[in-house]
Amino acid sequence: MIIACPNCKTKYNLPDSKIPAGGAKVKCSKCAHVFKAAPPRTEPEDQALDLLENPAAKAPQGSSQAFEEAFDEAVGQAKPAPKPAPKPTPRPKPAPEPEPEPEPEEEAQAEEESFGEQAPAEDEAPAEEEIPDEEDEGPGLDMDLGASPAREKMRKKPPVVALLLVVLLLILVYGAYLLQPVLPFKLPALPFSLPGVKAPVAAEKAAESPANRVKKIALLNVRQYVAPNEKAGPIFVIEGKAMNTFDTPKERIRVEGALYDEHGNVLASKQILCGNTLSHLQLQVQTEEEINAGLASEVGVLSNNTFLKPGMDTPFMIVFFNPPKNVKEFGVKVVDALDPAQ
Repeated sequence: MIIACPNCKTKYNLPDSKIPAGGAKVKCSKCAHVFKAAPPRTEPEDQALDLLENPAAKAPQGSSQAFEEAFDEAVGQAKPAPKPAPKPTPRPKPAPEPEPEPEPEEEAQAEEESFGEQAPAEDEAPAEEEIPDEEDEGPGLDMDLGASPAREKMRKKPPVVALLLVVLLLILVYGAYLLQPVLPFKLPALPFSLPGVKAPVAAEKAAESPANRVKKIALLNVRQYVAPNEKAGPIFVIEGKAMNTFDTPKERIRVEGALYDEHGNVLASKQILCGNTLSHLQLQVQTEEEINAGLASEVGVLSNNTFLKPGMDTPFMIVFFNPPKNVKEFGVKVVDALDPAQ
């Protein structure tokens, strides 16, 4: 129960059990004012609820008509409200029976009827399209999943290109062999003959003897003399020229010089590549090593003994140091001649 001091208006919470029916004097702890706290008044509604909760209790004496009305109202509120009737449980719908699969003809007819209908909405997932077999294809439809004409063309294209390249290469090779006489280099011999090409085949070249390779190399202006050398004494010199009389170019012509006695026996011999010669002054003042190096110089060979066309010649010089005293004659012969680029 809430009571308030009439002097300072301070409010206090005082339990109802502390206040007797006749009231009680209390003292304000704030202003020390003493006043009487009356018990709470009982309302007719509260009396009626107490009577319902405790049937053994009696109605207070002198209860007025207001109490009776409150009692009747409380009794009406105390009655439990009727429970609502349960809602009937709906019966489950029977599962739809599966539709029979249409025959191929009916399926094709259904596809024709559905052609041109409106596309399904975005939220609907379109059904997977079934690819018909070759037997089920309609007229005018190309559903062949195999190699299309474009793919077949792509597959046939690389072999055709490769064949054209091979043919072009063969034409170039044939033209090169036709122009061999005017080319500055020698093409390798072929194991077969070509129309219009006069190049010898490899088998004939292999069977050709060394004598046939040099039979048309002619020696010109060949002479011999003895020259005094300051370091090595007298030296025996043979010099001349080798001319190509073949119909084809030749190169790296090699000659051999020999010294004979009165009976024709060989006293000394020496081979050398044509292309190098020395002056009389060099023969007189240079050492044996310097003379041999000058006559074997690769520079002179490349300059004077390479790709000799028909009618061209190359010089040569052979030097014998410490020649025998019984030399009666000498001789020179061609021992080798090569075709260019061999």
